[in-house]
Amino acid sequence: MMSAIHPIFATNARSDRTAVSGPIAVMPSAWHLCRMQKVQEWVSKSGKRIVRLHEREDHLFWFDETFEDFDSYAGVYWATGYQSGVFANAELAEAEIHSVIPWLRPLADGS
Repeated sequence: MMSAIHPIFATNARSDRTAVSGPIAVMPSAWHLCRMQKVQEWVSKSGKRIVRLHEREDHLFWFDETFEDFDSYAGVYWATGYQSGVFANAELAEAEIHSVIPWLRPLADGS
């Protein structure tokens, strides 16, 4: 009887270098589910915070905020500060951006 092999294993080599007998299942690529394009970007006056609005391939929208940070071990790096859920259109996502990202709130009032 063949043992089932978990589908995320894409190789038939074991750590002890012996071959696994039986079929190997390979996960299909899910990259097509992750394609997106940047719709708009806001950069803080200091240049240390960025919010990007993205459109997914399925025409849903989401945004994230990244910021420059410093760690004594890693040095300067960019970290994710906030990631939204998905929105049906860009206008809803942009309204949410202006309500949850403090440094963009004045822009929503036109000032």
